[in-house]
Amino acid sequence: MEAARPRSAPRPYPARQADRPAAPGRHLLPAQPDDEGRQPRGHPELDQGGDGHGAARRVDEARGHSGARRERRRRHSRAGAQRQAAGRGADRFDRAAGAARGDGTERPREGREAVRRGQASEEAGRHLSSFAAKGEISLFTINSGSETPESSAERVPIVTVVIPTYNRARFIRRGIESVLKQTIDNWKLLIVDDGSKDKTERIVRKYVERDPRIRYVKQRKNRGVCYTLNHALSLVDTPYFSQLDADDWYEKDTLEKCLRKMEEGGPKVAVVYGNDKVWKKKRGNRLKYLGKKKKRQIRGKYDFITFHSMIYPRFYRTEALRKVGGWSTRVPEGGRFAEDRQILLKLAGRYRFKAVRKAIYNRLNHESNNSRIENRDKYARVTRYLYKKALKRWGDKYKPRFVWVRGRLKVGRLIKK
Repeated sequence: MEAARPRSAPRPYPARQADRPAAPGRHLLPAQPDDEGRQPRGHPELDQGGDGHGAARRVDEARGHSGARRERRRRHSRAGAQRQAAGRGADRFDRAAGAARGDGTERPREGREAVRRGQASEEAGRHLSSFAAKGEISLFTINSGSETPESSAERVPIVTVVIPTYNRARFIRRGIESVLKQTIDNWKLLIVDDGSKDKTERIVRKYVERDPRIRYVKQRKNRGVCYTLNHALSLVDTPYFSQLDADDWYEKDTLEKCLRKMEEGGPKVAVVYGNDKVWKKKRGNRLKYLGKKKKRQIRGKYDFITFHSMIYPRFYRTEALRKVGGWSTRVPEGGRFAEDRQILLKLAGRYRFKAVRKAIYNRLNHESNNSRIENRDKYARVTRYLYKKALKRWGDKYKPRFVWVRGRLKVGRLIKK
């Protein structure tokens, strides 16, 4: 009787994500469910309760499957594992596979935390691709809800949410809470108070005491929103800067969606935005939903000139903000109006914008008609100055034709000179 051939040893599973360098220009993202909520395909045997090859073998024997068929199943599962590890989700797969095999490939949680804590804080301001290329840090840390503020603060933050505020004590809690509920937790929150005289400081300091990721800075006197945002930019040490107005709030996955879209676009993308929901304040704390504002993809600097809507959220690449010089206060009205249009015109001349096709921002519309009429001429003066300056900077090829849209001055079309 012929002796049975020895079974070849199984091929080694792929190395952990943190132990090998990533492909150049590729960031390692965790696998995400598709639009219908289905999880990506992984190891077909580990998906059966974690029993590994033994569970699959018992099922095969019960069905009368041959050893050759089991061997083909194993080879197929190994190939699928290697394909998945080469792309996104490798880290999660290797942890599950190591636990099922019991071969010691799973790294203890304490060890993973030590790797994250070991990154020097001064490296946080560099472009995120340098981290991913070295395999030192994954792009996202999903917030499972079980993390404490202290453990979350130990992670290397990759985005700073900036809330510039002035006398918005009635509204600022909602914005802060929306940041705390994000699906990722490697963020910082910087609140820069432009000399508020209401209860803003008392409210914000309670959050600062509870969560070390939150920082509050108060300016001695009111200097205007452009000065306040430049102050914030000087304090930001993360690759990304996300502006949140003090009376608005995020959806729970706003930062996660913006980060993914930014990394998909590469270094030429400096701004990510999305659709926004509009609300109106009623009596007491009640809000009335007015509808959703869908924002199309902006295609180039001249397209942005005639783009009448403002974009939300404004999720910036920090390096790009610094390269264009931040917000200028040497403009009409000292930089107190149209700061959003100003910085976007600067960035549009050198970078691309990317749109998230989901509602990821909640905007509170509480501006009174009196306030709109009172400031209309100031906005118009600043708007004319900004558009004409941008067109001149871009080669002076077009002349703007201005129109009034809902009480604001806009560019209706561009006329070639």
